[in-house]
Amino acid sequence: FIQPRTVYVSPNSDLILCGGEASSPSGAAIFRTVDGGASWTRVFTGLSFERVTDIEFVDDGTDSVGLAAYGGTVTQGGGGILRTVDQGATWERVTAGLTAAMQGRDVSVSRTNPTRCYFASFPEGFFITSDAGRTWALSSATSGAGDAAADPYDPDRVFVSRSSIPLIGESRDGGVTFEDYGEGGADVIGVRELTLTRQGDELFAATLNGLYRIPTRGSIGVPVCSPAVPNSTGAPSTIEAIGIRGVD
Repeated sequence: FIQPRTVYVSPNSDLILCGGEASSPSGAAIFRTVDGGASWTRVFTGLSFERVTDIEFVDDGTDSVGLAAYGGTVTQGGGGILRTVDQGATWERVTAGLTAAMQGRDVSVSRTNPTRCYFASFPEGFFITSDAGRTWALSSATSGAGDAAADPYDPDRVFVSRSSIPLIGESRDGGVTFEDYGEGGADVIGVRELTLTRQGDELFAATLNGLYRIPTRGSIGVPVCSPAVPNSTGAPSTIEAIGIRGVD
């Protein structure tokens, strides 16, 4: 049994990886299939209090090098980055530049510079690698990062969600420094995921109070999917946008 939190589907082959929390044994898990889902093999088993939260591969057409974010607890440790160099068949924990106890949230890989990758963690912050995940460096510009979204065309442009208002930051220098992104973001609560359109001209934010569509350098405005929908008791119900993928 696995409680999935992330799925990677290869654009190059029948490779699929599913990460999350599993039982027997319990803990962080990655399952792998190379036949489009007909059969699965567990390729990573973490500690009982860990969970895999995101899986991404370097976009070079081979699916050789992949990274996975996984979370532990502040008191028990665990959490960080996993790395594979054999299409996800085996995974190793990366320690260079990372702390011992992390809440790994998200990994984002630059399409135009495959060795440039970003890692969002809480409460440690935002990490950068220039060697495809072998070593990492903490950016001093932000803390409590929840998600990262790299621009598909500009290797130096990346967005990050933060734990304090304003919740979204934009970097134009590869994650070294960040500026506040979008106007009127005070009402946005709990950014769960950020996704750029393939053209890089619009940013979608999945939040605890709806799904926001934000034009480049525009106003955050109102959510596309609003939580202010009455339920059977007449009270507003809660619509939580968990994630969004494949925006054209």
